[in-house]
Amino acid sequence: MSAIYAKESRAKQKNLTAVDRYRLRKRNPYPSGIWGGEKTIYCLRKSARDSLTAFFEQNQYPSPVEKRRLAKSCELSYVQISNWFKNKRMREKEANRVKC
Repeated sequence: MSAIYAKESRAKQKNLTAVDRYRLRKRNPYPSGIWGGEKTIYCLRKSARDSLTAFFEQNQYPSPVEKRRLAKSCELSYVQISNWFKNKRMREKEANRVKC
């Protein structure tokens, strides 16, 4: 994208504004091979993801005590566990909305 920004900046002979960069991104989207349906890679270890997913299937709203226990067993922070559950619930909700 930076090459496109530089080319456009030279053509206009001025620095691009945020709106100019936005318009360029809309006109020149990334190739579909980069983000086209590929599965997202997470920073969490597979064992942690597996245990969180298994727990999620049983209980989508863990208590603070359960979150602390999961954080200790997965070697993650309490905030990471909370965010994972929040994001997972939103992904599930969005996936169900798309199916209907």
